[in-house]
Amino acid sequence: MMIKKYKIGNFAVEIKSQEDFRNEEPYSLFLYDGEQTDYSVNVEFSSDIPKKIENPYYESQDRVCDYDNGVLRCCYKSRDDEEEYYACRTVAGKNINIVIEEKYRSMLRADVIFSLIGIEELVAENNGCILHSSFIEKDGGAVLFTG
Repeated sequence: MMIKKYKIGNFAVEIKSQEDFRNEEPYSLFLYDGEQTDYSVNVEFSSDIPKKIENPYYESQDRVCDYDNGVLRCCYKSRDDEEEYYACRTVAGKNINIVIEEKYRSMLRADVIFSLIGIEELVAENNGCILHSSFIEKDGGAVLFTG
């Protein structure tokens, strides 16, 4: 079992995974060695990903979500086959469980995990916001453009 912790803004996330995962920039900047964490994430692999979610409350091009008895479940659609899901996330309070289709095990990276966690939702839940931006360097500094 691989365990890594990250501190993002004012909250910390502990990720437990059956498989080691690459920790490329910028995620390595947020590694955390403290004891206290706010969210617990478990990543596992299975060939038994749900094939369909009945009566979703939310559906988009890339995911389908349902909500039952205080538990949120989102399944992410495969780009190869819109009828197939490659991963599902279940959120019960501060516990997040991610199940990824077994055939994608070798592709596990920190950016994939953070995308499946729904990091933008955690940032918003903790009084933060996500800014999409770009910059240009000028006179030893930078000008940041946000949108």
